Amino acid sequence: MKVEDKNDLELHSIVFLLRKRLQEFSFEQGQNIFGETNTEMMELVSKESAHYFCVTTSCGMPIYEADFRWGKPIWINVFNLLMSNLVILNDTREGNGIEAIMYLTEEEMGVFERNQALLAFATLGHNIFEDSSTTSTSRL
Repeated sequence: MKVEDKNDLELHSIVFLLRKRLQEFSFEQGQNIFGETNTEMMELVSKESAHYFCVTTSCGMPIYEADFRWGKPIWINVFNLLMSNLVILNDTREGNGIEAIMYLTEEEMGVFERNQALLAFATLGHNIFEDSSTTSTSRL
C-alpha cells in the first residue's frame, strides 16, 4: 500500500486505502497464490517416503508486550492437535533466547530427546511458571 504524501497518514485515509486494496484482491488471486503452493506441498507430504517438518516463528515480534487489559502474557503457544512434525519458534519472555515448541511423533521425540549435540544447547520440558531470573535454566 503506497501513500503519496506522508502527511496524509490519517487513520481514515489508511482505512480507505486498505479497503480499496482488499476489494481489488479477488478470491481467485488468493487461490492462485496459496492454492498452487499448498497443492504441491500436500502432494509431496502425502507420499509415504516423505519426511518433513513445518517450522514457523514469531521471533522478533513483541508478542510478550501485548496487554489486553488483563496483563501481559507469561507464555505464548499455539496449541496444535492435528499435526505432528511442527516446530514453533518464539522469543523467550525475557528476550534472551528462543523457545522451540515441538509437536513430534513419539518416535521422533525419542530421537530428539537423546540427541546429545542438541541437548548441549537446549533444556527440555522447561517449566513456564518458573521465575527464570532466579534459575539458571537455559533454553534453545
